[in-house]
Amino acid sequence: MKKSIKKDITKSYLNLKFLTLVLVISFILIQIFNHFFGIIRIVGPSMYPTYSNGELHLYSTDTTKIERRNVVIFKNKNQTENQLYIKRVVAISGDTFACKGTTYYLNGNLLNEKYINKKISDVYNFTTYVPQGYVFVCGDNRDKSTDSRSFGVVNVKDIVGIIKR
Repeated sequence: MKKSIKKDITKSYLNLKFLTLVLVISFILIQIFNHFFGIIRIVGPSMYPTYSNGELHLYSTDTTKIERRNVVIFKNKNQTENQLYIKRVVAISGDTFACKGTTYYLNGNLLNEKYINKKISDVYNFTTYVPQGYVFVCGDNRDKSTDSRSFGVVNVKDIVGIIKR
């Protein structure tokens, strides 16, 4: 009977060591994942038809190379303290962006956007230059989006991620 108890204790000890090892490795992997990636839930209709309300998406935290047409996640301190926004970059540093009615222009050329919700009724009339270190962002569902047309350009330092599709 003593051998059985000793065998059970040894087996329990090995199981505990294995469980501890699995937990430590899992913790390390989660930390590595969180350093390079994140998961975000789409809230609202502003990015429809590209993304729908409630969808979960993986994003990269590498924001060193932000390009036109990237879908970015950013903090907008002028709007809210903790809320993250998800919008598409339509103009980068050095670009001139113009809204004329429901038509958009980038550097004087008609902006061809195949990804937007084609029905646009919101009318804007302005031209803006995007300064160094900033981007101009819009939601794909222009009539249902609060974006750079209302709150201005976004500092690239406030961008926390890029959704990879």
